[in-house]
Amino acid sequence: MKTEDDKIKDLFRKHMNEEGNDIPDFEPMWQEVAARHKIKQRFVWRMAASICILATIGLVVIFNLQDHTPDSVMQLASWNEPSKTFMLPQQGSDLILARWTSPTDYLLPENKQHIK
Repeated sequence: MKTEDDKIKDLFRKHMNEEGNDIPDFEPMWQEVAARHKIKQRFVWRMAASICILATIGLVVIFNLQDHTPDSVMQLASWNEPSKTFMLPQQGSDLILARWTSPTDYLLPENKQHIK
């Protein structure tokens, strides 16, 4: 006669065998997912390459459409140094920097007498 433990062990083995038949094989599932991943990666790389090619073609076309005549470039031989007189103050002009004072100048001790 079987003991209670033996009956439980037999039931457990029976159910394990039945459930084992329903478990799908791992390898075909893994291969299918890997194949889909490769297809997705190829699509992304092809799209990136296409965008780069289109951008390159666009830049070449834009660059070639620009005017490249020698007249549009200033020749170095025709350049003259600007005179320095425009930097110097003209006679009778009032320099703004000469009249400028600090907005916090009144905080200095030697300037406090002017406030009163």
